Amino acid sequence: FQLLALIIVWDEVRDEESIENPPGEESEASILLNSTAESSPLPPALPKKKVYVKNKWEDMGTFSNMDDVLKLLPTSDWAFHYESKTKDGVKKVYRCTKSKRVGPQCIAKRQILISSSDWFYYLSKNGDLHTHDDSKPIRGLSIDAQKVIKEKYDSQDRKLTALPAKRALTRNGIAEGTLPQITYQLKKLRKNNPKGPEYSIIGLETWFKERESIPEDLDVPFVLKSEVLSTEGFKFVISTRRLLQNAVDQGGSFLHADATHKICFEKRPLIVVGTSDRNRKFHPIAFCFTRTETESDYIFCFRAIKDTLETITKKPFNPKTLQADASFAIHNGYVKVFGTNTTTLMCWFHVRNNLKKNVRKLLQDPTKSKEILDDIHFLQVAATPADFEAALKLFLKKHSKEVAFVDYFKSEWVSKHPNWYEGILRNFPSTNNGLESFNNVIKEHHTYREREKANEFCETLEKMTSDFSIDYKGGVKKINNTPLISDDLWRKGCAFKHQKNIIRKGSSYRVEIGQHNTRKTKGKFANFDEYKKSLSTLTLHFPNKSLEDADCTCSTFLKKYVCEHLIGIAMKEKFIECPENVTRKFVHVIAKKNGRPQKAKKALIMQD
Repeated sequence: FQLLALIIVWDEVRDEESIENPPGEESEASILLNSTAESSPLPPALPKKKVYVKNKWEDMGTFSNMDDVLKLLPTSDWAFHYESKTKDGVKKVYRCTKSKRVGPQCIAKRQILISSSDWFYYLSKNGDLHTHDDSKPIRGLSIDAQKVIKEKYDSQDRKLTALPAKRALTRNGIAEGTLPQITYQLKKLRKNNPKGPEYSIIGLETWFKERESIPEDLDVPFVLKSEVLSTEGFKFVISTRRLLQNAVDQGGSFLHADATHKICFEKRPLIVVGTSDRNRKFHPIAFCFTRTETESDYIFCFRAIKDTLETITKKPFNPKTLQADASFAIHNGYVKVFGTNTTTLMCWFHVRNNLKKNVRKLLQDPTKSKEILDDIHFLQVAATPADFEAALKLFLKKHSKEVAFVDYFKSEWVSKHPNWYEGILRNFPSTNNGLESFNNVIKEHHTYREREKANEFCETLEKMTSDFSIDYKGGVKKINNTPLISDDLWRKGCAFKHQKNIIRKGSSYRVEIGQHNTRKTKGKFANFDEYKKSLSTLTLHFPNKSLEDADCTCSTFLKKYVCEHLIGIAMKEKFIECPENVTRKFVHVIAKKNGRPQKAKKALIMQD
């Protein structure tokens, strides 16, 4: 109010002061007004009202249904903008998609009026021309940037990555393009511009026939079996004589099988079959490149391996054990080729992951969920089938109040897939982790995590098979028929041989390693907690006074085929000796004397 009063006074005396005061001099009122204005700033200006331009709609036609209208508004050019309800009906306005939804819009619009009187659809336009810039796309890379990336991509034989492509754009004076945009553009180039022509049925048949004879060279890949169908595509099994020998060197008693994906654009799986040694290392036998992952595909793969091995070795090949995941296609295909007198094991890693996911869903109490998962881990290290059966009944009895969990557990992991505990088969891995790691090697070092066309991957698979075979020829890989003992395991074994609570009975030994002294009696336990306590009592067997056929009931031996308990007792009974190169690494600590340790004396004074 003070400011407004001063403005009024200044207006009244302005004329008088203009006469009295010569030009260039300020009056007292103006000085007072300026000083007051500096201390009291003017209120902020009100925002200007947005001026809306009224559209002049021109009729484009009348339609009886919405589908006919939308045919004239393709999604590539027009997108729904907003809707308003009027007395004439509902109006739906569509905007031009050549401009971004947020920001300045292209003034061209389309309107659909759904009449409330006759329920017809009236399409109209506002008559304005498009105002967007066609030379610059609203999203993605410009045409010039795409041309530069395409030229660089062709010059580097499909091995171009996002960062070198970004450098190429910068050298050509193009500042646009983020790394995700460039990566997406490279993926489109690999998919739409493959290296080489599309495969043909005649070309595939020729490719298979050229490689179907068994070569003399052990490391030359050949096709064990192939099948080409015009409707279902093709499938074939490839290997070398040296890789097939892996199954024989390991005794031919067990196999691993699984499929890996994301290797070609046609979404074809690659079935990998192999075996493992006593050091739990996976060794490939053959590869099957097929169209699907069904029971018939696994029958095709297993049958090709069996027939070829029997042709080469002149001996029957009938492995008794298969390690796989919960896929019934793998299990059924294996049984139909090698017979019902076989054992199919369930990968413990897959069991554990599924249990973690489902137990937390079925049980709301986190403490109870953790207790059940811990009990399942004790159940998994059962040393014999008798112990597992007895412990399983006690486990279900202990958690019988959790009805939903018990029903799920019995349905999935007792009835359908029961062979996931350690004692089901000795000296055989309880997981498929070796094969899963091998699948990662294929993608890291052979396909470089890039998908290829099917005809390209056939060539890649042939070279990859040869590389794996040559690794065994050069000694890079070898099959270990005895478990390797690490330096740390030797050290623990040397410490364990001094145990005093070792009871010997013939070739068997009994050791108490825990605080509980519970005697295990032929798999009979009062409750599940008693079973858990019994795991602290170990039983060791040395039938031949060596580590080859020895076994122990501890979880370490069940998973690694060797443990510090076997090494310690074998050293104590002088079945084996610690290697000298390992003994030198041990630090020999002088035993501490009784009593208080002496204080350090002054320099130059001898002291023990």
